[in-house]
Amino acid sequence: MKTPRILISMLLLAGVTACGSITPDEAYYRPSVEAFEFDFKRETSFKKYIEENIAYVKKHRVYLDAGNVDLELSRITPYELPVPPGCDAKPSRGALLIHGISDTTYSLKDVAEFLNSECVLIRAMLLPGHGTRPADLLQITKEDWIEAVDFGIRSLKNEVDHVYVVGFSLGGLLATHAATKHPDLSGLVLLSPSLHVVYSPLVWQTRWLRYIWDWVDIDPEESPVRYHSMPTNGLAELMELKSKTIRTLRRKKGLRPPVFAMLAEHDVSVHSGKTLKVLHKASSHEKSRFIYYGDGDESEDNRTEYRSAYRPDLKILNFSHVTFPYSPDNALFGEKGEIRECGDNIGVVNEEEAEACHGVDIPWKGEFGSTRDAKYLPLQRLTYNPDFARMTNDILSFIDIQ
Repeated sequence: MKTPRILISMLLLAGVTACGSITPDEAYYRPSVEAFEFDFKRETSFKKYIEENIAYVKKHRVYLDAGNVDLELSRITPYELPVPPGCDAKPSRGALLIHGISDTTYSLKDVAEFLNSECVLIRAMLLPGHGTRPADLLQITKEDWIEAVDFGIRSLKNEVDHVYVVGFSLGGLLATHAATKHPDLSGLVLLSPSLHVVYSPLVWQTRWLRYIWDWVDIDPEESPVRYHSMPTNGLAELMELKSKTIRTLRRKKGLRPPVFAMLAEHDVSVHSGKTLKVLHKASSHEKSRFIYYGDGDESEDNRTEYRSAYRPDLKILNFSHVTFPYSPDNALFGEKGEIRECGDNIGVVNEEEAEACHGVDIPWKGEFGSTRDAKYLPLQRLTYNPDFARMTNDILSFIDIQ
């Protein structure tokens, strides 16, 4: 029976788990009393955007830990990393970082800090509807996200000669859409981009489900940097953006900027095989490079490299949707991070399995639902990239930093 797995993929795309459907009478599940009023269409400074966004988030966020407000804010809000001492006073390269549907700026912080150490000016966006409470996604539109990213790109063009956009999941989809409007971008770095969603026919129904069903899922919040509950409207807007982007790629006959993309075969949220085909067709640039973690060793496109994700010495079975952005040293999601994702209340992970995962010292890691082989169970979700150093070196090569 496919229906449970379809729902699971739908929930994992949002980074959520299946729990309840009755909306609790709590602030977390009610929209903020006022929207973020920053006008992204107006030419203004990124510094002002950061200041106004932080003030807004500080006022409207429902904090996971009221005793660590400053720490939570520093992890999730937009930021700029000027080039460090020893770099040219005027940097030649800049990167705009865009997070995923359930994330905040924290999801790409490891990548940001590495690139910045290589003299890249960094600016990280917090997408509208994020960083405060998931209920703020109830009324968000794809145009809100598109305008925010467009503003971020324009702001960088005023500062550097070469602008790159780095996107994870929804951020990768937004980066791809932005490249159709900004053909002069120097390149895209896409990590698990949501150009094709697993079992998208059902997820696509969120377009009308949002009018009768506010929430795909409601769950207790356990992470200070992600939403665990997800309004139906958030996924509906992602799916409409996906459709809009594919149509635009066809109309404009692909992408002009080169593309660097990382994909994982066992990603339960993004259909990596179909996404790879879209990118092959969309990008004709000879500098484009696609790295696919999974089975296979050949491709019709010689710009594609296949790598094995199976690392028995590290007890890693395969890579998950959220693997690529995080360093093994990440404080929350790294090899010894504070948060262990065991799939509590997700259909393919039963209660006993999840309990065992939390109790095992070093369980096998991979993507939820990717195996029923008992020797790999209980399976913890792989939330960091064991090849992070290799990936960042690949990115440096792509943007011509040796």
